[in-house]
Amino acid sequence: MVLNKEKISILYSKNAGNDFVKAVSAFKNRLEKNLNSEITLCEYGSAAYEECVICVGETSDTVSQKAKVFLFKTEKQSECIISFRKNKIAILGKSEDLTIRAMKYFLTNIDRIFAEKNADAEDIIFEVDTDTFIFNENLVELEISDPYTVYENKEKRSANQYPKAVLLQNQPNEEDNGTIIATLNSSEHFYRILESRDDGESWTEISAACDTINTGVRGGRMPVLFELPEDLGKFKKGTIILAGTSSAYLDMHEKTAIVIYYSTDVGKTWTAHMSIDFAGGYLDGDGVWEPFLIYEEETKRIYCFYSDDSDPEHDQKLVFKYTEDLETWIGKDGCLPADDPFEAVALEDPVLRPGMIAISKMNNGEYHMVYEIVKIRKINTLSPIYYRKTRRLDDWGDITDLGKPVELADTTTFGTSPWNAWSHLGGECGTLFVTARHRDNFGSDRSSPDLFVSFDYGESYLSVPNPVSYQFNNSCRCGYSPMLMFSPDGKTLYYFNNPLADGESSREKIVMIRIKIIE
Repeated sequence: MVLNKEKISILYSKNAGNDFVKAVSAFKNRLEKNLNSEITLCEYGSAAYEECVICVGETSDTVSQKAKVFLFKTEKQSECIISFRKNKIAILGKSEDLTIRAMKYFLTNIDRIFAEKNADAEDIIFEVDTDTFIFNENLVELEISDPYTVYENKEKRSANQYPKAVLLQNQPNEEDNGTIIATLNSSEHFYRILESRDDGESWTEISAACDTINTGVRGGRMPVLFELPEDLGKFKKGTIILAGTSSAYLDMHEKTAIVIYYSTDVGKTWTAHMSIDFAGGYLDGDGVWEPFLIYEEETKRIYCFYSDDSDPEHDQKLVFKYTEDLETWIGKDGCLPADDPFEAVALEDPVLRPGMIAISKMNNGEYHMVYEIVKIRKINTLSPIYYRKTRRLDDWGDITDLGKPVELADTTTFGTSPWNAWSHLGGECGTLFVTARHRDNFGSDRSSPDLFVSFDYGESYLSVPNPVSYQFNNSCRCGYSPMLMFSPDGKTLYYFNNPLADGESSREKIVMIRIKIIE
């Protein structure tokens, strides 16, 4: 069967329950977005059908009835199946809940299903393995806001990228909770600090974080923000932490340092606290870049992961140090800034450059880490995104393991500067979002990539159209290092990116969009 995207009807039984009908409607909406087409939804027998028919649940249609016979008589005792017959598809489970699971399986694996189906066969059956396919009855819908401008510098293009933010929830003054603090890359010797107190709809520049402990600093790059969830050493719960790469020229050489800053007054003032590692820079062929902060509740540690290309054995690797008091940062040889960090990803091929790490914790106790691998593609500059998982931030298993690619069922992927975020909503496994800068066919299509969404802890993905649309070229860095973060209740995803400024071809601006998960 050839799926005609222009003429599809989804049919369900008039005896279906209200919750099932709601799920079918969500399935229809999601399939429309995946196929970029309009789909007719109706009760079986109530209207004329299009030439391609998808029957969900038990209907009187022949394809549905044949699927039912197979489902209840097969020796394998399948719980739910997807069946093809000529121009019709049946999605059926032994209960309405199991049929919804089969609908989710269809959405997540549609490309693989059609790729594997033998077009010449009369009847094709795909059996859904419910032992490993553990989605519950929920189908996620997304409500997307208009974009809100966070920052736009009309003179300095290089400052309009790399947005990072934190949604405050641990402040001693309850009125400050819900405030969003944001920052961005800077060509200055400081980081601009911006604030929103109306859920991201308006923004005010309130302060700057300056590196006062390193000399000759000419730029603050690659920032990340973090809020202490509890007291740590002398630092109180609610202290805001900023980590970034300072770049300086000293003795005719470029130097870089991972610098920690903190604020105890909701971002109004900042203290440059300490450097936790340093190396050369671009000119010397090495450096330390792209810090990421995350808290491990079990050990009461803050981990700082970052990219390190100062090791002569590796073009670049992913490393980390940790602290239990924000004063002493532990590496594998000790606690001085010059001490070597622990390795998280250090690949056997010394040419490969894993970098730009982001990590989210999920409700199964696993941490999901995403990162780009530069130079793994020999033909173009895609820098595809890979992921790994662990239950302990200090143990990522075999550090030489590439990990697994973040890709759709048809192997479509995306590349450069990934970020991820996880919510407990959306089923037993919650909902994991992953974003990156550009599409798989980077050389021919320089438009914004879809967001990738997983309902099984990152084992498989489906795509969602990117709500921040942009095109980029050699004179702009649109989409570079976007960011995702969820509200504490998991209902709202805040998505930051940097599309082109209105009417401009080489200058970006920072925007934020709210994406609400509706179950």
